[in-house]
Amino acid sequence: MELISALLWAVLITLTYYIYIRLLDVYNFWKRKKIAFLKPVPLIGNFLPVLQLKYSMGDVYSEAYWSYPEEKVVGVYNFLEPMLVVRDLNLIENILIKDFNHFEDQVTVANDGGLMSFTLFQLKGNTWRSLRYKVNTCFTSNKLKQMFNQMLECTDELSSNIENNLNNDIEIRNILAT
Repeated sequence: MELISALLWAVLITLTYYIYIRLLDVYNFWKRKKIAFLKPVPLIGNFLPVLQLKYSMGDVYSEAYWSYPEEKVVGVYNFLEPMLVVRDLNLIENILIKDFNHFEDQVTVANDGGLMSFTLFQLKGNTWRSLRYKVNTCFTSNKLKQMFNQMLECTDELSSNIENNLNNDIEIRNILAT
């Protein structure tokens, strides 16, 4: 019986040590890549304040962004997953424009089947690629130039509607519908 108990303790200690080493390995990802990063909390990463309802996820990314003003990128950990906050405008341009096809599966906040699930930011794979192609054809530089004056007229009308109703309660639905 003592032998079984000793073996069980040995297995438990070995397993605990293995899990600990794996966690250290996960949280050394940015260090191995020589990228500045926020120090994570084991198992939770940098999202402890989010779980405590002190910060939003955006606040965590903002903290990472402002913590290293000289760096082009900053690493954070979403629980066990390493994520990158990009600070450099040229790199952002490359990701969003030139190399956009390589970044088709972005992080999604929610995919609950609601209306927002069908936006370009929530879709993945071939569905994303198909919608992106359709949207790109609508927003060429010539089409944007053609729309510019109409957009100016709409914003002027919206501004005047709001100015005319400054002292009244405003039903935003009615103002945006005009």
